[in-house]
Amino acid sequence: MGWDCPGAVQFCRPGDINLLVSRPGDHVEVNEADLARRLRDLRHDPASWTMPAEHWSLGGQQEKFALARIGGRWHEAHGAAATTHIVKPGIRHLQNQALVEHVTMSAAASLGLEIAGSNFVKFEDEWAIVVERFDRFGMVGGGIGRLHQEDFCQALGRMPSAKYEQRGGPTLGDMVRVIRQESTREESDILALADFLIINVVAGAPDGHSKNIAILRSAGATWVAPLYDLATGLLYDSRDVDRSIAVSVGGERSVARIRQRQWDKAATTLGLSVDVLTARVSHLARGFPKAFDSAVHSMIAVPGSEAVLERASKNLTPHCERILAQLG
Repeated sequence: MGWDCPGAVQFCRPGDINLLVSRPGDHVEVNEADLARRLRDLRHDPASWTMPAEHWSLGGQQEKFALARIGGRWHEAHGAAATTHIVKPGIRHLQNQALVEHVTMSAAASLGLEIAGSNFVKFEDEWAIVVERFDRFGMVGGGIGRLHQEDFCQALGRMPSAKYEQRGGPTLGDMVRVIRQESTREESDILALADFLIINVVAGAPDGHSKNIAILRSAGATWVAPLYDLATGLLYDSRDVDRSIAVSVGGERSVARIRQRQWDKAATTLGLSVDVLTARVSHLARGFPKAFDSAVHSMIAVPGSEAVLERASKNLTPHCERILAQLG
């Protein structure tokens, strides 16, 4: 526990430091049946239940496991070995949630956002979203290297319980301050933060809190990581999924109440012109429904895709049209 964490940090007891430094590592190949069994076990884990107070997932507790993809095959990482992918079956009580997450991220990527790569993969009769780890890289001569990662809650010294703004967690202004003070790619990172804010509004994604956006550090450089854990909640009943966003726009969390004046305030906080931010909102709101539709159609043979497409057609377009109508 703690020897292969997000980023490059590793934890151990004081007496285990030498063991941590010197331990060997290896990758052990696993077959499809092994992975299907692990996914079935996760689906029956009571920890997969969620609480409305957490928007839709317990912080960092959505069931998942990590693997390494080497030579086109899946491996478990033992000892000092690093993983390359995260496997998630989705939130149990939200139908087709893993597929919805993959399609949401694919749609956002097609609109020009930097998003963690993902695939929707079948292991025997079990489906899961498989997400590429952006805090890992291939090393010259082989091997898997680690990049140090901090989510914005960590970067600001906040406890995980304070990840939501309405509970005293980081605001947009707090995250801007981190970028201004630490980023070596300040201009592009401010735009990346703006995209994070906008896409959570446009996609109706309720869990875009400060632990779901991160910075990477390497060799004196610091920059915003690709976006991850992005999934629309608009396809689900409002009793199951919060209709508000986690990081407010101009002080407003309810998407229905976000108008031009709130975007103007956000532009000021970001240090962007109103025209630049408004144009980005318009671009994403106009393009997202069609991009989502295209992403689902590319998965049309996958079980659940037709149900996702039907719910999306009823919800996404009206949602984005309201956002556009409230601009200007």
